[in-house]
Amino acid sequence: MSLRDQIVAANDRTSKQVEVPEWGVTVELRSMTAGQRIAMYQSAYDPNSGQTDLKTLYPAVLTACVFDPKTKQPVFAQEDAEAILDKSGVVIERIAMEAISLSGISESAVTEAGKALLGNQSDDSSMN
Repeated sequence: MSLRDQIVAANDRTSKQVEVPEWGVTVELRSMTAGQRIAMYQSAYDPNSGQTDLKTLYPAVLTACVFDPKTKQPVFAQEDAEAILDKSGVVIERIAMEAISLSGISESAVTEAGKALLGNQSDDSSMN
């Protein structure tokens, strides 16, 4: 097996089972892939305020990271954003922060990455 194949085949994502007593369930949280992190950074940064948009961040994190431990399938899809936001803020924030931590991300990293990505987009658009 080549080094490339070994790297591509490696299961490098972490996961953990998290009990959510308010919902009477246990979910599996998985760390984000690189693509999911980039998408989250792009969607969660508000260029007007220069801050992280939590209304976008929390659904993006739960969509990327929350899985059914029995079926191994994602629990939420992008179209579930409003349903996620209608749940208890305490519960959603606790799960999102656990998933963010599992993914090795800090809130300041989300803000800084969003700034960098927007800066790169405006640099790219100036070339057209």
